Formats: sequence, C-alpha cells, structure tokens
Amino acid sequence: MPALTAPLPRQAAILCGGLGSRLGPLTAQCPKPLLPVGDTPFLSVLIAELARQGIERVLLLAAFEADRIEDFARDLPGSLPRPVGIEVAREARPAGTSGALWQARDRLEDRFLMLNGDSWFDILLADLDRESVV
Repeated sequence: MPALTAPLPRQAAILCGGLGSRLGPLTAQCPKPLLPVGDTPFLSVLIAELARQGIERVLLLAAFEADRIEDFARDLPGSLPRPVGIEVAREARPAGTSGALWQARDRLEDRFLMLNGDSWFDILLADLDRESVV
C-alpha cells in the first residue's frame, strides 16, 4: 500500500541556549547558532530553509546571550522567502534540552519539529512525518 503523509507541523522549536564551550573564544560572546556561515548567521540559513519547506512559526529556545537571539529574531523576518512568525522563549535559568522544552511548553503546538540551532540535515521535512500503512 502507498505511504500516507500527515501534514507537516506548522511550528519548529530550535534549541539556541547552549554555551558552545568547545568552540572556545568563537562563542565566548556569541551564541553558536549566530556564528556566520560565510557572511550569514547559521540560524538565518536554518530558518530560511524551514520557511521554504512550509514551516509557519519558529520558537527559539534561548538562554546564553538571549538578548542577541532576541535582536536576531526581531531583524530576520524581512529577509525570509515567505512570512514566518518568530518568537523567543528565554529560559528562566539554563535547564538543558528537556528543561528548555518544559519551560516553553505553553508556547508549543501539539505537533512541532524540534531542531538544534547548530545542525542541519539536507532533507525534506515532510519525509520525517511519513507513516507506512500495512
């Protein structure tokens, strides 16, 4: 039987709160997701790709240098290929991956994609949500 595909979630949550300590001085003052790839912050590349594939809302989970993440989020939407709502959830205190999600739980939709703010896989997001019918 053919595979069924559920609609892609409308929201993505992106973890942006880590210290990036293994990168030493590169991340001493700058969150790792904002480090440039060429002349563009990596997070811009990631969110533009999410927008291109149909994500409508992005929630950035921020702790370290959260002010910089908020400034970035305020300035980004005009440069995206389509409209995307971008919000920042500041961690009250750094709490790790599950803690960041727990603290932002009231801002998450029932279905969402969760990504690391420093990683990208060149895949179609819709392929992540396929279910096989037996």
